[in-house]
Amino acid sequence: MNAAKTFVAKMKNVPVFAQVGGEVTFQGQAQAPLDLFDEAGLAVRLQAIARLAAGIGLRPRMSVRDLTDAVGGLPDMKGAPLELFQLLLEEITIQGEMHAQAAVAIMAYADFVASGTFLGNDGFGKPGFQYIFEAGYGFKVGGGYRAFVEVNFDNPRRLINRYAEAAITKMIALASQSTSPEQLALIRSLEAPVIIGARLAYEIGELPREQAGERSIAVIILEGQRWLLKRFRETASNSTVQWTANNLLTSLNKHMESKMSLYPFNGPLEVQVPSNIANDVNTQLGRSPGTPLSQPDLITYLTGKPLQTLLSQSEETRLILNIFQNAFPGNPQTSAGAIFAYTGSNPSGVLAGLTSGLQAYAEQQLNTPAFKQAVQQVASGSREMGVILQSGLIPSLEIAASVALPYVMNQSGYDRTFVREALSSALLAIVGRGLVRMFNGVTMHIQGQLGGLLNGAANQLSSHAVVNLLELTGPINRYLIRPLQAGFREAANQLANFIPQRAFDQMLIIFTPIEAGSTASFVQNLRKTDWSPRAGNLSDVANTLLTILMTRATTFTSKIIAVVLQAFLEVLVQELQDLIDKFGRILKEAWEALRNYMRTVLTEPLRRIIRELVGQKISVLPPRIQSLVTEGIDAAINSLLPGAVLDPIMNGLSKVTLDPKKVLDTMTGQGNFPAFTDYLFQEILQQLRRSNLNLNLSINVPIKLPGPLSGPAFTGGGPAGYGGIGGIGDLGGGLGNIGGLGDAIGGLGDAIGNLGGVLKGNESLGEALDKILNNAGLGGLILIPGGKPQIPLGVTLTPEHIVRAIREAVPIRTLQGQYRNLRSQAAPALQKMQQVAEFQAAIPRIVADFQINRSSERSLGIVYTDALILLRPLPGQGNPSVFELLVHFPGLRKPVPGIIGTYPQISIVLDNYQLPLNTFQTRWNDNGGIQGRPPGLTLRRTLTLRELRGGTNMIYTAAAAPYFGKVEAATQFRIQTNPPLTK
Repeated sequence: MNAAKTFVAKMKNVPVFAQVGGEVTFQGQAQAPLDLFDEAGLAVRLQAIARLAAGIGLRPRMSVRDLTDAVGGLPDMKGAPLELFQLLLEEITIQGEMHAQAAVAIMAYADFVASGTFLGNDGFGKPGFQYIFEAGYGFKVGGGYRAFVEVNFDNPRRLINRYAEAAITKMIALASQSTSPEQLALIRSLEAPVIIGARLAYEIGELPREQAGERSIAVIILEGQRWLLKRFRETASNSTVQWTANNLLTSLNKHMESKMSLYPFNGPLEVQVPSNIANDVNTQLGRSPGTPLSQPDLITYLTGKPLQTLLSQSEETRLILNIFQNAFPGNPQTSAGAIFAYTGSNPSGVLAGLTSGLQAYAEQQLNTPAFKQAVQQVASGSREMGVILQSGLIPSLEIAASVALPYVMNQSGYDRTFVREALSSALLAIVGRGLVRMFNGVTMHIQGQLGGLLNGAANQLSSHAVVNLLELTGPINRYLIRPLQAGFREAANQLANFIPQRAFDQMLIIFTPIEAGSTASFVQNLRKTDWSPRAGNLSDVANTLLTILMTRATTFTSKIIAVVLQAFLEVLVQELQDLIDKFGRILKEAWEALRNYMRTVLTEPLRRIIRELVGQKISVLPPRIQSLVTEGIDAAINSLLPGAVLDPIMNGLSKVTLDPKKVLDTMTGQGNFPAFTDYLFQEILQQLRRSNLNLNLSINVPIKLPGPLSGPAFTGGGPAGYGGIGGIGDLGGGLGNIGGLGDAIGGLGDAIGNLGGVLKGNESLGEALDKILNNAGLGGLILIPGGKPQIPLGVTLTPEHIVRAIREAVPIRTLQGQYRNLRSQAAPALQKMQQVAEFQAAIPRIVADFQINRSSERSLGIVYTDALILLRPLPGQGNPSVFELLVHFPGLRKPVPGIIGTYPQISIVLDNYQLPLNTFQTRWNDNGGIQGRPPGLTLRRTLTLRELRGGTNMIYTAAAAPYFGKVEAATQFRIQTNPPLTK
């Protein structure tokens, strides 16, 4: 039981179950109530209970023929036992149901209940037995089954009568084949007494004491009459005796079918008597042949010479008549006549005489060596019939004689409960064993179909009815549908052949409380309030089922836990995604605000970058020409902003989207602002690249010339005052006059290289500049009517340039403010991210913790208790109220930071209170100061008397790690104080 409690506690310690709530406790119950007039049978209930389950109807295929075949195939059920079982089927009505149970809970349960009553009551409704067998597993998801069989007794009294009579009749038939004539006579003598015993057991158990006396007299006398009439009919060679006995027996049986009162044998005959029979009877009675006959006449006839003949031939007849001798004294003929003539006078005296006769038979006759040997001989021919005789029929007679009848006469100190339990102990063996065989056959037949039935039911788990009942409709629980199906199918695998034959073998013993030949000691023990019959067998059933339950539970959890944990991870991931989406909306708004801010500050950085690009373009021109265009560059750039530059950039930035998850990644722990800015600018760059945002800017810069473009460019042909560039051959050397174009543009030859093949010496100034610009790759000179000519300077503003401008435009402190604000609003998502990460990291450890270690063949419940707990006075201190608590876990290694699977789980509990680990001093690779102990983890702290309680205290500790397995230890100690201390 402790192993089971440890197992469910381990299940509850899985983080996800701590989150979803729900108390997990293990409850075990094993009972064997013993009052068939209230409740008797067997009840084993082992449950770590599911709170909610959905039933799915199952339809196992089983007919009465299937049941009979199943029972007939059980050991010791061939021949007479199977015939008795078929009689049982005639006296009962069977109905049942079976359904699969799908559950969302931590659970491991098994119920094995077979109990019932002869009387209808609140618990059972109708007389009969209820048989329940069910089992299931769940690790948050799972399933099981429940089978319920109700056996209603159509008429419990008639069942006992028929069963007892059929059982002893079959025993006599067996004895006729296997015993000596002397032994057979002894067995025959049992017929009436054991039927009387079984019937008295039922009648006295059912009726109040005030009514039981009259009924007991009727039962004893009726069965005595019936036995004698049967013996006359079966043994007489005289047809008159046979006809007479049969006629009276027929009338008696007809009476007994509907009434429990005495049969008077004082009426007329119901049939016409054959003349030869009438003549013979009248002759024996000394009357004329034609005298009409009545029932008393026939009784007088039988108890005359036919009885003398029967006594001479049948020892058993003498034994039976001896039972009635005290109630009806006289010779055998007188006593026999009185038995048939009794109508109810002096009931107390008659009951006392009948009781003493039964007691003498039970205490003396049954205990003779010859009788015991005869019973043993016949019992060896059929084990099952032998048990019914020796543990049911004979004890019913012994208990009726020694316990029940004295109780009825108020001559004992027995109370009603004790008497009913004693009587039920015998009756349970008579009819209960047949019920056990039935339940055995039903179970084994159904278990053969169970796998297919449950797997078929798994297909229904996604139905609306099941989903709604199990509350799987919410955004979290809907993830459980798939694991539920997997858990249900695995439960089906584990539940196949769950209840073993051994359980029914033990149930048979429990339903047979009285050992053969031990009725007296059983009655003595039953008077002890602390004694229970078959307690060891009941414990065996419970332990057998518990072992199966918990062993298969480990297999179940080891196979299903990964699926369940993955489902819950999906739940957490979805919760996280919802928070990420929420943060994404916040981030979108923040990005929009940042873009609006950028529009206000980007102009100047963009101007500088474009100016830089333009400067690179004109750098191919000689310095003096550069000086002619510099003045117009800024104006040309300004004319582009914002329409040609800023607007396209802002439009491109408006299409940039930031990934909230990646932003959140920069905010974990203490936050990482550099990582945030790196991501921000890199993301802008990549998305601008993907959108191909390259701004090709055409900047036309006016050039300030020293003369008209149409004037000659070279000496000898230029307008007055301009001079010329000089001869074409002079381009590699000096310039023209200082006042001419040569002075304006300086070493043109040096700047543009050898233009001998380009300039011919007769170009105008405009033609010369045009050729110079084209040759520099800047494009031809642009003429502006009425204005200055322009030099075309085409530059491209790339995403890299744009990001550079943003970096220059947006101050770090502005981004830091945005980051702090976003991080504060990201707190819920960040917490959920941490939860997801921790849970995801824990999954391998949890799965490993529940895996079956087949190599070491650890069985459930075996705990390696190698941890050490020491509680001792604090060393070096004189204060007796302060103690040192030392806990040592050998083999536990210091965890490696960041490495999943190296972090142990440790728990230290003082009287159900978890001691915080941060209150302990920790030392790794330490042996606790105890020579010979392997190194591991040592934890130390002090405890004061105020932290302890008066009386018994308990300290429990456990540690587990994937590489390590689990160790635990516990210690109890007492604190004696005056007055008692409280914690």
